[in-house]
Amino acid sequence: MINNYTTIKQRHNYTNVKVNEKPHNTVINRIQQNETIIQKGKKEKASVVQERVKSAPEGRSTEVRIPAPKGANYIVPANQVNRPKSEIELQQRRSKPAEAGSAGEARQT
Repeated sequence: MINNYTTIKQRHNYTNVKVNEKPHNTVINRIQQNETIIQKGKKEKASVVQERVKSAPEGRSTEVRIPAPKGANYIVPANQVNRPKSEIELQQRRSKPAEAGSAGEARQT
């Protein structure tokens, strides 16, 4: 993701520089799988989804703790794009903490 993509005036500049880093093939495969799933998926009206959400039971458990999600940086040197993921050390990163009062934060009652 590129921050401020819509406001960067140089976003259409191109160059002949040799590419040093590329996304790993697992990223490309996941994108292609997601595209086929999206194309096959059925479209539903928002009102139908809202009704399903209303009828879903509310989960209440104080003993269950979900660890913060972790991700990996799948940008690798260009010569390692086709190597198996198990042979490459991917840089681990933690997700950004949610701001107080955001929609993704669990509510306590």
